[in-house]
Amino acid sequence: MAATFGAWAAGAIDKRTGDGAESGREVLARAANALDDLAQITTAEPGRSKSNSLVAVTHSTFLRVLLAVADEQPLVASGLAKIQNGAVNVLDINIEGKRQMVTKKSRIFTGANANDLQLDLPETHLIRRNEVRHLEGMSMNNV
Repeated sequence: MAATFGAWAAGAIDKRTGDGAESGREVLARAANALDDLAQITTAEPGRSKSNSLVAVTHSTFLRVLLAVADEQPLVASGLAKIQNGAVNVLDINIEGKRQMVTKKSRIFTGANANDLQLDLPETHLIRRNEVRHLEGMSMNNV
Protein backbone atom coordinates (compact mmCIF):
# COMPACT_ATOMS: atom_id res chain seq x y z
CA MET A 1 0.00 0.00 0.00
CA ALA A 2 2.91 2.37 0.62
CA ALA A 3 3.82 2.24 -3.08
CA THR A 4 0.20 2.86 -4.05
CA PHE A 5 -0.11 5.85 -1.71
CA GLY A 6 3.17 7.15 -3.09
CA ALA A 7 1.87 6.85 -6.65
CA TRP A 8 -1.41 8.55 -5.70
CA ALA A 9 0.49 11.32 -3.91
CA ALA A 10 2.59 11.89 -7.03
CA GLY A 11 -0.65 12.36 -8.97
CA ALA A 12 -1.12 8.88 -10.46
CA ILE A 13 -4.62 8.74 -9.00
CA ASP A 14 -5.91 6.32 -11.61
CA LYS A 15 -3.53 3.61 -10.33
CA ARG A 16 -5.34 0.69 -8.74
CA THR A 17 -4.11 -1.38 -5.82
CA GLY A 18 -4.90 -4.66 -7.59
CA ASP A 19 -7.39 -6.50 -9.77
CA GLY A 20 -10.77 -4.84 -9.41
CA ALA A 21 -9.61 -2.57 -6.58
CA GLU A 22 -10.48 1.09 -6.45
CA SER A 23 -8.25 3.71 -7.97
CA GLY A 24 -7.09 6.71 -5.98
CA ARG A 25 -9.55 8.84 -7.95
CA GLU A 26 -12.40 6.55 -6.91
CA VAL A 27 -11.35 6.56 -3.25
CA LEU A 28 -11.06 10.37 -3.30
CA ALA A 29 -14.51 10.67 -4.89
CA ARG A 30 -15.95 8.28 -2.30
CA ALA A 31 -14.38 10.38 0.49
CA ALA A 32 -15.94 13.55 -0.95
CA ASN A 33 -19.32 11.81 -1.23
CA ALA A 34 -19.06 10.53 2.35
CA LEU A 35 -18.40 14.05 3.64
CA ASP A 36 -21.38 15.34 1.67
CA ASP A 37 -23.55 12.52 3.02
CA LEU A 38 -22.49 13.19 6.61
CA ALA A 39 -23.21 16.91 6.22
CA GLN A 40 -26.63 16.17 4.70
CA ILE A 41 -27.59 13.69 7.43
CA THR A 42 -26.78 16.27 10.08
CA THR A 43 -28.71 19.07 8.38
CA ALA A 44 -31.65 16.88 7.31
CA GLU A 45 -32.60 16.14 10.91
CA PRO A 46 -31.70 19.25 12.93
CA GLY A 47 -33.92 18.29 15.87
CA ARG A 48 -32.41 14.82 16.08
CA SER A 49 -29.42 15.84 18.15
CA LYS A 50 -28.36 18.94 20.02
CA SER A 51 -24.70 18.28 19.20
CA ASN A 52 -25.08 17.40 15.51
CA SER A 53 -22.44 14.73 16.07
CA LEU A 54 -22.27 11.53 14.05
CA VAL A 55 -20.18 8.42 14.29
CA ALA A 56 -18.90 6.64 11.18
CA VAL A 57 -16.74 3.52 11.01
CA THR A 58 -14.44 2.68 8.10
CA HIS A 59 -11.30 0.80 7.09
CA SER A 60 -7.80 2.22 7.14
CA THR A 61 -7.15 2.88 3.42
CA PHE A 62 -10.31 4.95 3.06
CA LEU A 63 -9.67 6.64 6.40
CA ARG A 64 -6.13 7.58 5.38
CA VAL A 65 -7.41 9.28 2.22
CA LEU A 66 -10.26 10.99 4.08
CA LEU A 67 -7.89 12.32 6.76
CA ALA A 68 -5.42 13.55 4.12
CA VAL A 69 -8.21 15.51 2.44
CA ALA A 70 -9.53 16.90 5.74
CA ASP A 71 -6.07 17.90 6.98
CA GLU A 72 -4.67 18.89 3.57
CA GLN A 73 -1.82 16.51 4.32
CA PRO A 74 0.18 14.80 1.57
CA LEU A 75 -1.26 11.39 0.72
CA VAL A 76 2.16 9.82 1.11
CA ALA A 77 2.40 11.01 4.73
CA SER A 78 -1.14 9.86 5.47
CA GLY A 79 -0.39 6.51 3.86
CA LEU A 80 2.56 5.98 6.20
CA ALA A 81 0.86 7.25 9.38
CA LYS A 82 -0.04 4.69 12.02
CA ILE A 83 -3.75 4.13 12.54
CA GLN A 84 -4.57 2.04 15.55
CA ASN A 85 -7.66 -0.17 15.53
CA GLY A 86 -10.42 1.47 17.52
CA ALA A 87 -8.85 4.93 17.31
CA VAL A 88 -11.11 7.97 17.14
CA ASN A 89 -10.65 10.67 14.51
CA VAL A 90 -12.71 13.84 14.81
CA LEU A 91 -13.64 15.93 11.77
CA ASP A 92 -15.45 19.24 11.69
CA ILE A 93 -17.59 19.16 8.54
CA ASN A 94 -19.15 22.47 7.57
CA ILE A 95 -22.94 22.14 7.31
CA GLU A 96 -23.56 25.78 6.43
CA GLY A 97 -22.64 25.54 2.75
CA LYS A 98 -18.92 26.38 2.84
CA ARG A 99 -17.13 24.22 0.28
CA GLN A 100 -13.56 23.34 -0.64
CA MET A 101 -12.03 21.97 -3.81
CA VAL A 102 -9.52 19.18 -4.16
CA THR A 103 -7.60 19.57 -7.42
CA LYS A 104 -4.24 18.54 -8.78
CA LYS A 105 -2.84 21.65 -7.04
CA SER A 106 -4.02 20.54 -3.59
CA ARG A 107 -1.45 19.94 -0.88
CA ILE A 108 -2.36 16.25 -0.74
CA PHE A 109 -0.33 15.75 -3.92
CA THR A 110 3.44 16.00 -4.19
CA GLY A 111 3.25 16.11 -8.01
CA ALA A 112 0.95 17.88 -10.42
CA ASN A 113 -0.04 14.83 -12.46
CA ALA A 114 -3.52 14.35 -10.98
CA ASN A 115 -5.01 15.25 -14.32
CA ASP A 116 -8.47 16.83 -14.39
CA LEU A 117 -9.24 16.07 -10.75
CA GLN A 118 -11.87 18.41 -9.29
CA LEU A 119 -13.67 17.30 -6.18
CA ASP A 120 -16.12 19.64 -4.52
CA LEU A 121 -16.78 18.79 -0.88
CA PRO A 122 -17.88 20.45 2.34
CA GLU A 123 -15.14 22.44 4.04
CA THR A 124 -13.67 19.96 6.50
CA HIS A 125 -11.07 20.28 9.23
CA LEU A 126 -9.29 17.57 11.15
CA ILE A 127 -9.75 18.20 14.88
CA ARG A 128 -8.26 15.03 16.36
CA ARG A 129 -6.31 12.19 14.72
CA ASN A 130 -5.74 8.68 15.99
CA GLU A 131 -7.05 9.34 19.53
CA VAL A 132 -6.55 6.20 21.63
CA ARG A 133 -6.88 7.33 25.26
CA HIS A 134 -10.19 5.47 25.53
CA LEU A 135 -8.36 2.20 24.78
CA GLU A 136 -5.90 2.46 27.68
CA GLY A 137 -6.02 -0.59 29.92
CA MET A 138 -8.01 -2.65 27.44
CA SER A 139 -6.69 -6.04 26.40
CA MET A 140 -6.93 -6.80 22.71
CA ASN A 141 -5.85 -10.45 23.11
CA ASN A 142 -9.35 -11.90 22.83
CA VAL A 143 -10.50 -9.80 19.89
